[in-house]
Amino acid sequence: MDSFEWDNVRKAAIINGATYIDITHLDVFLDSRKKNSFLCKVKKKLCYQYPYSKIGLLSYGPRLEDMVEHIR
Repeated sequence: MDSFEWDNVRKAAIINGATYIDITHLDVFLDSRKKNSFLCKVKKKLCYQYPYSKIGLLSYGPRLEDMVEHIR
């Protein structure tokens, strides 16, 4: 995930007033520790800044059944 564009995502969230951030393609993480680390980075870099978005949906595959609600 070195090429993830944190600044662009943060700017888009601010411009659009994002209330939820949905994350797809989590199935590409073969190591669950890396997936958890990425989700922690999302929370730290995006959820604790204006507009204080929350992680909404997580997708682990191409089917609707692969979506998980993460709202807490």
